[in-house]
Amino acid sequence: MIATEFKCLETAFEVTQYLRGRLYTYVDFLMAGEYLKSPETELPPIVSFLKLVAKLIALWLALFPSYLKSVRKRTI
Repeated sequence: MIATEFKCLETAFEVTQYLRGRLYTYVDFLMAGEYLKSPETELPPIVSFLKLVAKLIALWLALFPSYLKSVRKRTI
């Protein structure tokens, strides 16, 4: 998704469903988990995933102004 700059999702609805639905659920689940058995092996992949989520959010925020411009053109 980062490599395609969200172009792999066809509609705004799909983007919203992914960000506010599926991705939110994954992050919430990982953040609420207790990693007591083997934190030294369980935490590194989780941290890597959360770093990718941060990059995805940063990309979305960088692209957002262009979305607003396209919406303004349609409403004028």
